[in-house]
Amino acid sequence: MILSKFKIPKVLFVYALSICMFYACKNQTKTEKPIKWSPEVEAKLSDTSKVNYIVDSLKILLNNAITDTESINIVNDIAQYWRGESTLLLSKETYRKSRELNYEYGKADALCRQSIYYYRKFDFNLADSLLEASHGMVIKMSDKKLLAQSYHWLGEFNKVKNNSDTAE
Repeated sequence: MILSKFKIPKVLFVYALSICMFYACKNQTKTEKPIKWSPEVEAKLSDTSKVNYIVDSLKILLNNAITDTESINIVNDIAQYWRGESTLLLSKETYRKSRELNYEYGKADALCRQSIYYYRKFDFNLADSLLEASHGMVIKMSDKKLLAQSYHWLGEFNKVKNNSDTAE
């Protein structure tokens, strides 16, 4: 092996390897959160009580997010899987932050998450309105992931309203 071929003492090799690892990891540390959330949202996101395994996992990812847009995308995902009023609170906040950053993907996704909240509350008129707004934005962006999400929820909404032909 390398150690026996070059006669490098094992201690020196381990020491050199540790220094290399230290410098390699040094630039990867995160010093601050990339985005500043409202106090209500910050309290929700920093709450350590267990919600469900998806939300709990997404919260861990959020702590490691590097960019504002990455944070917005993760919080939009959290909004969908954290049921109840949290869905609306989080998705409204991500919409507001996305508008500040002029982040079209985040705005369209946030509107879709808000529509899901109202869909679950059986407020189909508002859910339809929000989803149509989101869908219009998604069509302009031509983003395949958001387009699939949009069509999925359009189908779900129509299925619940017994519009089988439209749902398909």
